[in-house]
Amino acid sequence: MKIITITVEELAELIDDRLRKAFQDFLALQNKKPDEYISRLDLAKKFGKSPETIDKWEKWGQLPRAIKLGRKKFFLMAEVEEKINNKRNI
Repeated sequence: MKIITITVEELAELIDDRLRKAFQDFLALQNKKPDEYISRLDLAKKFGKSPETIDKWEKWGQLPRAIKLGRKKFFLMAEVEEKINNKRNI
């Protein structure tokens, strides 16, 4: 573990940035139909893989970046399908 020193203003800015990002992600989900998104767990079930494998695929770029709300991750289904189709066409 690394200990860093930051000012109160820097901490406030970090918190503000994180909250702004979470709020933008929340608004993005609100503007889409619920069936346009799939949770990490449902995507794992769909592929017959573990949630950890889904995390690795996302990290390696084999899946699009997920929207994270709290501890849950959601993928836009159209982006998942596009990534899969692009992999098949290579």
